[in-house]
Amino acid sequence: RADFARRGHRFTYFCHFMGHQGRCALPSNFDCNYSYTLGYMAGALVEAGKTGVLTAVRNLSLPIDSWELRAVPLLDLMQTEHRDGRDIALVRRFAVDLGGAIVKYWKDQQGEWAVEDNFPGYKMDPVVGNEANLSMILRRRSFLTA
Repeated sequence: RADFARRGHRFTYFCHFMGHQGRCALPSNFDCNYSYTLGYMAGALVEAGKTGVLTAVRNLSLPIDSWELRAVPLLDLMQTEHRDGRDIALVRRFAVDLGGAIVKYWKDQQGEWAVEDNFPGYKMDPVVGNEANLSMILRRRSFLTA
């Protein structure tokens, strides 16, 4: 640190509590497949010289070979707002539907989850593994399509 300071640089640090991350469930097959797909796609975009895009995957509730990979231009997610006398680009805000099926399901389960552990990743079929995400579980149960 002393050498760093002699060269005119400031050294600052902070502590971060990793307790919540350390107590989470193991990643499901879905988590692993999804993150691998996003990373592979990002690498392919970088290799192709494509910048200013985000990777996205559609049809996540279908088998992996039916997933559709997308490159979403960052500008498509942005809007212009006038602040402090100038226009600036901001990522659009999307509100959560507090009356929607996912929030209702969460509220219904809240009491049980307060006293019982519920890690869907441990209860899933290890081959299918596509039901780690609560919104996907509900879609498959037709709560969201009704």
